[in-house]
Amino acid sequence: MEKNTRHRIVLVSLIMAGLVIRSILAPYTTGSDIAQFAGFADTFLRHGICFYKYSGSASFIAENWPYDWPYVYGPPLILFLGLLRLFVHDKVIHYYDTLGHYYVYVPVNWIVACKALFILFDTLSAIMVYLIIKRITGRASKALLGMTVYYFNPMTIYVSSIYGMFDPIAFFFLLASLYFIINNKRILGALSMGLSLVIKQTMLFPTIYYLLYTLRSDGIKRSIRDAVLIVLPGIVFMVPFMLCPRSMDVFLEDLKMVSNPSYTYPISYSFNGFSSLATYLNSISGSNTLWVIKYWFVPALLLTIVYVFVLARKGGDPLLSIVIGYLVYIATYWRINAQYLLPAIGLLAVAFFHPLITGRARIAVAASIFLIGFWPIMFPTSWWAHVHIRSPNMLIWRLLDFFSLMVFDRLYYVCYSILLTLTLYVTIITLISRIHRRII
Repeated sequence: MEKNTRHRIVLVSLIMAGLVIRSILAPYTTGSDIAQFAGFADTFLRHGICFYKYSGSASFIAENWPYDWPYVYGPPLILFLGLLRLFVHDKVIHYYDTLGHYYVYVPVNWIVACKALFILFDTLSAIMVYLIIKRITGRASKALLGMTVYYFNPMTIYVSSIYGMFDPIAFFFLLASLYFIINNKRILGALSMGLSLVIKQTMLFPTIYYLLYTLRSDGIKRSIRDAVLIVLPGIVFMVPFMLCPRSMDVFLEDLKMVSNPSYTYPISYSFNGFSSLATYLNSISGSNTLWVIKYWFVPALLLTIVYVFVLARKGGDPLLSIVIGYLVYIATYWRINAQYLLPAIGLLAVAFFHPLITGRARIAVAASIFLIGFWPIMFPTSWWAHVHIRSPNMLIWRLLDFFSLMVFDRLYYVCYSILLTLTLYVTIITLISRIHRRII
């Protein structure tokens, strides 16, 4: 049997194994966001392009959402959700009992519909990780290993198949952008990057770092061209929605509200070490530590200055620039949730096999991947197997408990987030020190 044929068989086998794991977990677990997505989708189907006018927290009672969380994302997600809602009409049940306890139950059909979308893009992202690593190394065996690191990482499975969040969609388009860029298809790369950004704003930092790279390597004209192409998908998607009166005002008000730094509860779901520590100290002593969180941009700015300094003096690499940009975001932004770490796993897997990354840099990258993947093992993930499921599947509940350390003490999560943040800082510095020689 030829080597290429064997590699294809292994690739298909890995994908099938990953899909089996996801298919077992997906119908019987769900996070709170999937419940809220049903409300958003219903609002979109009622109001069409005037959706953003009713997307704020003030509308949650009138629109019958389970929570008062606003919709602060670009139009692609609501278009996906609206399409799913045309076929799945089951209502989310939410109510207060006589003791004032609030219950939210999500129908299985809606859980499966949403997670099928997330798992689809999660799988496509895994394939893109494979293609990128194969392109930069020329080795299918390394590409298979890198894909496995991403696709079977506990955090990847948690985000797409247990909690259920749409970050794999944005990540797929960022990876597609990377693939186009390393194959010298810059226009398609910029457009794909713009799509990832309009799907979720968490892709802003890698976009900025990539544009800084193009400014250094290609000059201001090419950099401006790339910037225009990146912005173009946002204009195409946003303009029709923003033509509706008050839509822009509501969207910007809610975006400002959710971006305003605050203490990061629950601490077990906070992945910025400094924010977690500040929140914990405030909770036990009452001391005002909010200033630590408010100045999150200081380390982000310092790391960016270091990156620009090395870039200006020695040049850079497009792939590593995008990886570094995303790592700076998750290492410094004041509120980092679990789903934000999914793209980091794939990008770190790609960076691990980059020809410029060797020795200590590889150790730092591997340590970051390990720490990210360790959190779903610490956290009692079976919570999502019953809190929003009216008739829990006890087998899945017990299965998740079996693989969990069931850590409840907040202090352990503070220590974990500090260790993760410091490890990410070390990883960023080691990667920046390696970008001076372009391979691709």
